[in-house]
Amino acid sequence: MEEAWSTPILHVDMDAFFVEVERRLRPDLRGLPVIVGGLGRRGVVASCSYEARARGVHSAMPMAQARRLCPQAEFIPPTMARYQEYSVKVFTVLRSFTHRVEPLSVDEAFLDVTGLRLHHADPQAVAVAIRKRIREELELPASVGIAPNKFLAKLASDRAKPDGLFSVAAQQVRQFLDPLPVRALWGVGEATHAALEGLGVETVGDLEAVPLAALTTRLGPAVAQHLEALARGEDPRRVEPGGDAKSMSVEQTFAHDISGRSRVEAELLAQSDRVATRLRSAGVAARTIAIKVRYAPFETITRSVTPGTAVDTARDIYRLTRELVGRVEVDRPIRLIGVAASQLVDNDQPRQLGLLEPGQVEVAPDGSGAWGDLADAVEDVRNRFGDRAVGPARLAGAPDVSDPDRMYGPGG
Repeated sequence: MEEAWSTPILHVDMDAFFVEVERRLRPDLRGLPVIVGGLGRRGVVASCSYEARARGVHSAMPMAQARRLCPQAEFIPPTMARYQEYSVKVFTVLRSFTHRVEPLSVDEAFLDVTGLRLHHADPQAVAVAIRKRIREELELPASVGIAPNKFLAKLASDRAKPDGLFSVAAQQVRQFLDPLPVRALWGVGEATHAALEGLGVETVGDLEAVPLAALTTRLGPAVAQHLEALARGEDPRRVEPGGDAKSMSVEQTFAHDISGRSRVEAELLAQSDRVATRLRSAGVAARTIAIKVRYAPFETITRSVTPGTAVDTARDIYRLTRELVGRVEVDRPIRLIGVAASQLVDNDQPRQLGLLEPGQVEVAPDGSGAWGDLADAVEDVRNRFGDRAVGPARLAGAPDVSDPDRMYGPGG
């Protein structure tokens, strides 16, 4: 029994998450190459099906390149609110098995299932049950890696893809690791890989055979010790249970650079609206609001503010972003704007009341009040009639302003 539970860490990773959510709603897309991402001139791939990956497409690739590689694909703009909705459902399933769930993104998490040994024969039985629940309840595929620690579980889930399960037993660690390319180890980027090649290292097994002193001379003590431990399959990190995402954000890369305070504020209003929708659907509020601005030469700056109380309505978020935009240059060519909400707290936590601004309506400590009621009403309409059914009046008739179907981010 104890030997069976020597691999209690699971890494659950939803396969091509954005694509599979789209297929869940459009079954005609199944079996076809599908690419989700920004469709504009500067758009990038957020998620792609395995049919598209077989043709060389991958996440973060410029959309123009993806179109050249796979012109027959179905190209779909992302709908972030929809993906967030399904993410909440996925994590609800995971937490129905154990509270020890550490989210990594909207579509992957580590689980420590040690506490389930009285309910399941072994961790593999837990993984089978999780995949079955996700498939039956959400009609989505998930891959699961099982291993003694987080590092190995992540590598195992990569091996399990697509839509599979792979387990690395404690006594199989060397057999599993040694043939892998050294780039599979966390922290091996271009420079480190070049240094390791100079030592004749191509695989993890090669690295494990290099004396620590030689690694230290070439890479420095911190990196050398880190890689030596990983090459042995060691990872002392614990699964750290937490809320869902530690932050929520949206951003827009423009087909043509924009400038001017009025245009920038219109973008911030649209993005504040989207962030607020995601916060409220997840039942959280944000203590910190930030904006990101990327200028034409790829210079990126961020500005943030932490108000006296957590916020979750578009009105409050937009008010804060307008304050922040006063601290950036808006007359330079801007290629990207983003709004982020972080330090998330449960929506039912008490909130401190601040002094009212002119014309501001009082809000109760639980976030209710006129503006909260309005946000609830907007959310109800969108749930019934779609994300575009209602929105800020300032954005009416402004088709170039960002909307949820043009947002993009990582998605499997």
